[in-house]
Amino acid sequence: MRGVDELLQEIVTERNRWAHGAKPSTGGEALARAAQLAPTVEQLLRKISFLGSYRWLLVRDSRYERLKSSFAVDAGVAMNDHPVFESARVESRIPMADSTFYVELGDQYLTLAPFIVYRYCSHCHNSEMFYVDRLRDADAVLKSFARGHERFDDEIFLELNELRSA
Repeated sequence: MRGVDELLQEIVTERNRWAHGAKPSTGGEALARAAQLAPTVEQLLRKISFLGSYRWLLVRDSRYERLKSSFAVDAGVAMNDHPVFESARVESRIPMADSTFYVELGDQYLTLAPFIVYRYCSHCHNSEMFYVDRLRDADAVLKSFARGHERFDDEIFLELNELRSA
């Protein structure tokens, strides 16, 4: 079975064909190419669907509690596309960064940064959840989940380059 990276690459390759001159010329051709890609999309969704069964936490505040030798973390729980986060308090053995999303895996926490971030959106004048849509020049192009607004971020671009070279 192919890995997530291979499946994503196939989808990106088809998207790039459409965006760079090999767009279907008829509705029928578009339907045929979409149908051809459908098994890849379904396979990818099956592989990553586990992410929906875990809580996504947005850390608001993290404090070290010396007597417990752990961190008390105040967080918001992301709830589908609902703009308001439910409040939660968790205990972590590792430090967690403020304004950062984590996936809760039992008593472990996996950061989603730099792929999923919480940033101010200058279009709607509110903080939003963004994902990295693409890299351009020396910027990462972020897109908001809620409204599709774009934002450019050079720090995330640098962080992604560091990950790539690691």
